[in-house]
Amino acid sequence: MSISSLLYVARDALGVSQIGIDVVGANVANVNTSGYSRQRPVISSTGGDYVRGMVVQTSVTVDKIERLYDRYLEGQVIIQRQNIGFSSTLNDRLSSIESILNEAQSGGFNDQLNKFWAAWETLSANPSGQVERDTVAAMAESVATKLNSFSGDLVRLKTDIKTSIRDVINRINSLASEIRNLNEMIAETGAKGGETNILSDKLMGLLGNMAESVGIMWNEANDGTVSVFLQNGIPLVERLVAYQLKADDVGNRMVVSSVQVSKGEELNSLITKGKLGALLVCQDEIIPEYQSLLDNFAQSLAEAVNSLHRQGYDGRGNVGGDFFTYLEKAPAATIRLNPEIASDLRLIAASRTVNGDGENAAAIASLKDALIMENGSSTLNAYFAAIIGRIGREVEDSTLDLQHQNAILTNVTNRREAISGVSIDEEMIELLKFQMSYAAAGRLVNVTNELLDILMNLGVRS
Repeated sequence: MSISSLLYVARDALGVSQIGIDVVGANVANVNTSGYSRQRPVISSTGGDYVRGMVVQTSVTVDKIERLYDRYLEGQVIIQRQNIGFSSTLNDRLSSIESILNEAQSGGFNDQLNKFWAAWETLSANPSGQVERDTVAAMAESVATKLNSFSGDLVRLKTDIKTSIRDVINRINSLASEIRNLNEMIAETGAKGGETNILSDKLMGLLGNMAESVGIMWNEANDGTVSVFLQNGIPLVERLVAYQLKADDVGNRMVVSSVQVSKGEELNSLITKGKLGALLVCQDEIIPEYQSLLDNFAQSLAEAVNSLHRQGYDGRGNVGGDFFTYLEKAPAATIRLNPEIASDLRLIAASRTVNGDGENAAAIASLKDALIMENGSSTLNAYFAAIIGRIGREVEDSTLDLQHQNAILTNVTNRREAISGVSIDEEMIELLKFQMSYAAAGRLVNVTNELLDILMNLGVRS
């Protein structure tokens, strides 16, 4: 190697050190950037010269800028985000149902129901009393109004969920388009030999956001582009093609399907992860189940009271009619005190005979302890208490599950950060290394210059 060739070696060394310093600077600048993966220059020797039959490497180059990450941990973070999306959304909606059926404070429904039974007991002692009849009617209207409120609030919650489903679908479609655009940029960058580290970080972030919205599977091609699918294999993104989902309001529920693939096929039961999965299970299973429980209670209450009321005699000496009215398709939403009784309280059939004995009111009051629910194994009060206990347990279970899923995500994220995260201390060490390398390369330039000056001076003297 000639002495002048040392200048080229020094030039390459200075360039490599400068690149190293630039990469460290980028890492430090992105220390707080979520999802950023730290980078390192991959340095190798280049060129060579023969010295006594051996090849001596004479220069250096940067082959590529490496993105430090663990593919398995990246995948685990994405998978865990879809679990978090499901658990957090389910917990939120179950908590809303619990708030609707709130019995934590005095004056709850069970308290009103007990006052209803007590009003009948009081009326049985004075069947002709106007105040006692007013109290029975007032308590009946209070119980009916509360059931109407429960039903209406559940319907409104379901309507809100339908809106949320449409919003999440729009979010998924937007993310699919963004992933498709990033795929195109990564493919173009790779074709030009450039680096795709920043684009790959963004792509992993978008996959995480997608997984939080809906359960997905994905695979990565050799060029760094990805294809994304729903759990049943219907594509959302196939490298450079994005597909769309849609939500149609059919029969008072949102039905999710693909716009381009398997048109018309309902996907609700196949989507079980992410926010969308939780919203669909609330819409299709959980809320209808609680509506059914309330309807069963309202209908059983009305029929039990009506059956006894029709066996008694009112204040005019006539056989009693229905005490409650309701529509069979929606008992909880439509139950109410019979309007005829509301306008004339003398129509309350408190007596078992025309003599005004009050025994029928006592019989209705005794329904409090009658085993008329769950095939004769539960009272009305116990049945409703079981509903409250059920939603309480479901909220508690979902809260514990959410805490568990968050703990797993924290653990996986910490493991990912140990590999891909930026450590300021480590970056400072790297910076010192490249700084010293840069200084040494600069010193090589000075030494080479001095050697050339010596040779030039020798030439002049000769």
